[in-house]
Amino acid sequence: MSPIDASLITVAIVEDDAQVRQSLVDILERGPGVVCIGEHGNAEEAVREIPRLQPKSRADGHQPARHGRRHCVRRLSELTPATQVLMLTVYDNTE
Repeated sequence: MSPIDASLITVAIVEDDAQVRQSLVDILERGPGVVCIGEHGNAEEAVREIPRLQPKSRADGHQPARHGRRHCVRRLSELTPATQVLMLTVYDNTE
């Protein structure tokens, strides 16, 4: 894998639905200067892989309860404090 241009916005996606995950990648990569460097199907995988990738931001979709959104965001925030989080949800609960 070749080095990524530092001027690019690097993104990692965490989404359990493969079709939604791919749609997010497609939409984000249409933006100028954006590249998706990781796609993760669950929180456990994201916590294992995202710290290694060090994206500038990550988009977090629905995750199962066991290692849900809060755990994933909390753990990744500890491991990658410079990474910004964008949470996408269809739920009305603002927590």
